[in-house]
Amino acid sequence: MNKSEPDFIPGAPETPYYLTPEAREEWDRIVPELAKVPGLLKHVHGTALASYCMAFARWIEAEELKESARTPMRPLDPSDLSNA
Repeated sequence: MNKSEPDFIPGAPETPYYLTPEAREEWDRIVPELAKVPGLLKHVHGTALASYCMAFARWIEAEELKESARTPMRPLDPSDLSNA
């Protein structure tokens, strides 16, 4: 190892207290998988992983909102045109 390289604390970072329930679910899904790879995770990765988990949770929320806002399409009724 290069002596001038930084020496990061090895191991999985602690779960941040500020994660939403959805983000925490993603954290609990991904961090154990990443931790299976020896030497991959360092404590310094906590903020980046938390940011990913929060973004993932927001994406899921946005997709759910988008789906709930959709209205079913109905065939065009010609009488609708006469009121225009």
